[in-house]
Amino acid sequence: MAHLSHVYAGPSCPHCRGTLPTERRSGAIRCPACFRDFEAAVFAPPAAEVRVRQMVEAGPDGATPCADHPGNAAVSECGRCGVFMCGLCRIDSDGQALCPACYERLSAEGALASARTSYRDFRGMAVKLATVGLIILFLGPLLGAGALFCAWKARQQKIEWGDEDGYGGLWAAAVVGGFDILAGGALIAAMIRG
Repeated sequence: MAHLSHVYAGPSCPHCRGTLPTERRSGAIRCPACFRDFEAAVFAPPAAEVRVRQMVEAGPDGATPCADHPGNAAVSECGRCGVFMCGLCRIDSDGQALCPACYERLSAEGALASARTSYRDFRGMAVKLATVGLIILFLGPLLGAGALFCAWKARQQKIEWGDEDGYGGLWAAAVVGGFDILAGGALIAAMIRG
């Protein structure tokens, strides 16, 4: 059987990947490491009741053996690579039956929406770009434009996810980004004239 390259270490923050307390509750949670809010959902999987049919039960012409467990009869084939799988190996994800190796590969590539655990943090990027634009003012026009773009993308993300709070930080990043553009442009113009 294929071995997974990582072991689940418990819940972690989707922003900073910091370890979270193991309390089991759904709803808004604040990360103790980065102090950012996110929505948590407790998942209680049903007890697995997989009955694995043995090759002996199937008879000589009754079944194809599983690629990883030759003593088990295959119940399906992988939707990606076509390898035969028994009930122990089959992973149903995003509307397809996958073998463990393909599931791990597609999860690592981010190709399975149900296995995705990270996202692009446009809010954080907008704040960082706007702040750096204030510090390095001659780069303000470029960094301010980036901050405005990231604030706009963060707003779209919030609308898509149904998140109704936290717009104050986005507006602040957008205002500082606009200031970066104007002040940086004025500084560059003064340097060219002077």
